[in-house]
Amino acid sequence: MKTDRFLSRSKSHSNGYTDPLFEALQNSDSSENDVEPQIDAVTKALLESSPDCVKVLDVEGRLLGMNEYGMCLMEIDDFAQWKQRRWSELWPQDVRPKLEGAMEVARAGETGRFQGECPTAKGNLKWWDVIVTPILSGDGSIEQILTVSRDITDAHLSTERLRISERHFRLLAENASDLIALHAPDGAYRYASPASERLTGYAPTDLEAMRPFELVHPDDVETVRLSHRAALDGTQHRAEYRLHHRDAGYIWLETTYRAPANEGVQSVSRDITERKEAELALNASERRYRELFKAQQRFVSDASHELRAPLTSISGGLQLLERYPDLAGDEQLQILRESRAEVWRLSRLITDLLTVARGEAGVAAQHETVELHSVLKRAWEAAQRLSDQHQFQLVTLEPCSVIGNPDRLMQLAVVLLENAVKYTPSGGAVRLALRQIEGAVQFTVSDSGVGIPPEDLPRIFERFFRSSNARSVDPSGTGLGLAIAHQIVADHHGQLRLESAVGIGTTALVTLPTA
Repeated sequence: MKTDRFLSRSKSHSNGYTDPLFEALQNSDSSENDVEPQIDAVTKALLESSPDCVKVLDVEGRLLGMNEYGMCLMEIDDFAQWKQRRWSELWPQDVRPKLEGAMEVARAGETGRFQGECPTAKGNLKWWDVIVTPILSGDGSIEQILTVSRDITDAHLSTERLRISERHFRLLAENASDLIALHAPDGAYRYASPASERLTGYAPTDLEAMRPFELVHPDDVETVRLSHRAALDGTQHRAEYRLHHRDAGYIWLETTYRAPANEGVQSVSRDITERKEAELALNASERRYRELFKAQQRFVSDASHELRAPLTSISGGLQLLERYPDLAGDEQLQILRESRAEVWRLSRLITDLLTVARGEAGVAAQHETVELHSVLKRAWEAAQRLSDQHQFQLVTLEPCSVIGNPDRLMQLAVVLLENAVKYTPSGGAVRLALRQIEGAVQFTVSDSGVGIPPEDLPRIFERFFRSSNARSVDPSGTGLGLAIAHQIVADHHGQLRLESAVGIGTTALVTLPTA
């Protein structure tokens, strides 16, 4: 049988593609009287050029021939020992059912195919992809069967390693406490481990349906995007960022990104919210202590300066009395009066310094329900005794209560009223009003005094700071009154602000939460 005639009888793949292996068919050009099939030169040349193991079987499945390269693949030195043996005997028991199924397909005139593991003649295991096809005679009957076996050991092992790796990954991901995920190049979730629900409140399917970086805090999106891009470029990268939890607002995650070859971007995320909050609290504490240390240094410097002036004045007066005991009585009396005034100023300064120090040290006064209108009424009556040269106007005094310390609130009112009287020229007006507003109470102390320059308003609550107008009116002031008032209001969770215009007057507005 000539090669062209033989090839016209061979069956193609079901997809229409004719593999060259089907063309390298081992067959004979024999007459009816031939006993052994002979292989013509062209067929033999095609057969021997095949990169696969090509075998010709009889219809019963016995080996009739094999190409030389196939013998190398099967590590067979002498085919004579294998000729006429059943092909199925070469295969392990568990593969034979698949082999027999492919043979039955070939005997029915179609092309069968299977894959399986088969040892070589020397016992080395290999994986084969096998095509089984019928060889037809002139009348269309099945004359012989051709098998083409391709060595796919390397490909199979690679696939198996990938399968095992994926199985291990899934096993690890589904039992890990951290969120393990796979991402598309744009950052979208392709896979998220079950830990996602515990960590973020979202099920894996929820994450996989979201847009890239949808849950990341807007301020942190660029950080996460850069880490993802670095992983795609082959660099393992770590990022700390905020991610929106379904039920708990934003949480902090630490995520490591890496991109193994051809596997997308992998990420491992853990919740570091507690650690991050502790770090932020520690940083805030450090900043606060640095500020307190600077404030303490400034406080000591300012206090030293303020204490030195009255002490110098008192010391000078006493030295004059000691050096000139025969001074006239009225001169001695003047020195004593000035010294007494400086002692009073010194005493007041020390009291104010202690008040400020207690506040900065966090010494909390005991709070209770306070009828604020009663406290302000007592302070108002005390303020009227300070001067008979001013107009005192009680605008309104609505009954209301707050939670606070009555003594500190009394001190607050006295400071504000004293300042209003002190910095208002004779004949000017001092007004007090107390009213309830939504969820709070507000009292105001207004005057028609000298006012505060706009450039001094931002510093008005600093310790020892005194505006130029205040120094001109009362050179002996301590500069601590408004700092104390501001501290008292802060301790009561309220707000204090000043509105002022030079030559028109000042209004102090105090807002406190209701009881």
